Amino acid sequence: ELIGPVWERTAYFDFKSRPYVQHEYFFVARLPDADSAPAGPSAWTADEGETIDEIAWVTRDDLKHASIEVFPDQLRESWQVFTGWDGHVIELGEVRE
Repeated sequence: ELIGPVWERTAYFDFKSRPYVQHEYFFVARLPDADSAPAGPSAWTADEGETIDEIAWVTRDDLKHASIEVFPDQLRESWQVFTGWDGHVIELGEVRE
């Protein structure tokens, strides 16, 4: 069951020597237990398999200190926005990556 969108932002970036604009919406999914993680690489499209380097399911505490790249970076901060979400979408603005 998805909650949200909780956040939204617009990202500008280059990929394969082309500029892109990506409008992103972030939702929260609550899992009943640790063994019920959503689908991983086996459910990716061919393009996703070619371009995604790595994914990981981590806890809130693990994420604070993880050396992996995280989008959006605000995920490293407090998750109070998710646990106490009031139903309004939070605009994260624009980011250039």
